[in-house]
Amino acid sequence: YRLSNVTGVPGHTYSILIQLSDGTGYKSKPQMMPAALPIDSAEMRFAFVEDITGTGDVTRVPFAQLYAHATLPADTKDRFLRWEAESIFIFNEPFTGDPFDHPKQCFITNGMSAQVIAITNPAALLPGTQLVEYTGRRRIDFSFEYRNCLSIYQRTTGKDAYEYWQRIQELVEPTGTIFDPPPAPVRGNVENISDPQYPAYGFFEVASSDTARVYVNRGDLPFDVVAFVPKYCNAAPGAGPKPECDDCLLFQNSTVQKPEWWQ
Repeated sequence: YRLSNVTGVPGHTYSILIQLSDGTGYKSKPQMMPAALPIDSAEMRFAFVEDITGTGDVTRVPFAQLYAHATLPADTKDRFLRWEAESIFIFNEPFTGDPFDHPKQCFITNGMSAQVIAITNPAALLPGTQLVEYTGRRRIDFSFEYRNCLSIYQRTTGKDAYEYWQRIQELVEPTGTIFDPPPAPVRGNVENISDPQYPAYGFFEVASSDTARVYVNRGDLPFDVVAFVPKYCNAAPGAGPKPECDDCLLFQNSTVQKPEWWQ
């Protein structure tokens, strides 16, 4: 959960107090907001990934892979990096031919690769290092029919947050064997102040942020990828109309409000 109505100030310290309806209280340890390390750019690359269908056949599936580019400054003390990726795409309702019909244009937000935990400790690298970090991927589908914006949010965090995400990374990206012991629950910086014998899980992260975006239209796709971009509202033979084609607000995380930064 992200607090959208709070703007932090680098160098200031914050904590959060949560009160549930049953009176249970939770409190986080204080976290200082570090100054942001800047991101240079976002890069999109196309790649085909082999997948196995339900019938056992091997098929090639195209993906848009997103990479962050950043240059490390001389001073990175006590600052760590984490990246998140997001896709926002346009969906245009088809015109029905009715002069009284006013098709909507929706902007639909999707996350990318929830299991990718992209983190780096800049102190382990030399100043001036050119970072190229994989942040996630999105399957090529109808979301590329019109215009898709892939965003990277580069979070600058503290040591506690970095170590927490390291433990989460070990949990969701296992590299061991089936004989390894199961991972223990990951404790964060939130505690149950009403009843400490019932531990709380989660982390209150205070991070500064910088953003880079890359836009792609259908015409920007390689010729061998375009074939994988169907027209969503073209119904297959025998199939009924899709309700989202009459009301694109039925898509999850959909809005008719264009983002103020949209190009």
